[in-house]
Amino acid sequence: MRRACTTAFVLLAVNAASTTYVIAEPSGADMVRQLKLSPELARTYIEGLSSGIDWTNTAISTMKKGSPLFCPPPNISITIEQVENILIRYLANKPSEAQYPVGFVMLKAFRDTFPCP
Repeated sequence: MRRACTTAFVLLAVNAASTTYVIAEPSGADMVRQLKLSPELARTYIEGLSSGIDWTNTAISTMKKGSPLFCPPPNISITIEQVENILIRYLANKPSEAQYPVGFVMLKAFRDTFPCP
């Protein structure tokens, strides 16, 4: 019994000593603010986010043979400045969306900008 209590205590102590980091995704409003305060850092974040969304869209429409989430014109490359403008314009037209995580907002902005036929 004593050994079981000691083991339980050690496990609890180890668990309590371990650090857990929780990082929340910034909101659309947070990202627009960051674009003004620290544009290079914000653009890097948006570029990674945009790339992930674009690859997901490609995977859904090609590998899974599903309907794409959005349909940009074929054979064009969208610059980070254009992505930034898409996000800012979307939030200017739909300010109530600014409270949501920027990844969700970016997906909705792409769907709004590049609707599928």
